[in-house]
Amino acid sequence: MATINEMIAGKMPDEVGLFSASIATFVEEAMALAGFSDKVENDLSVLEKSLVADIVAEALIMPSMSHYKKAIKKAEGDQAGSVEFLDNKLDWLKMMKTILSESIATKKAKLLTSLNDTGVPMIFVS
Repeated sequence: MATINEMIAGKMPDEVGLFSASIATFVEEAMALAGFSDKVENDLSVLEKSLVADIVAEALIMPSMSHYKKAIKKAEGDQAGSVEFLDNKLDWLKMMKTILSESIATKKAKLLTSLNDTGVPMIFVS
């Protein structure tokens, strides 16, 4: 079974490299936001790990955008060719924000449904 860090790296490989020193902090915060602060990673289901990974990946977007915007300002004076790459990276991050927000909402709904599903069909009696 994949780890949370592997799932994050699958979603945001470049950004994990940029912020590798603080990924553990992002994971801890995401586990609390998801309501799993009382669990350890090995006790989480794949869906729960994936939710935490999505929350971390979404949290990495803002510092990544800041990093790339600073790089654009620097590159505009030195190497105009790298500016286009960085602009594409910012567009990609904006797209990922939307995708991750939708994924988080879907996974939260699935987890909530699984918690509320007793497995017994509802019968209405009149």
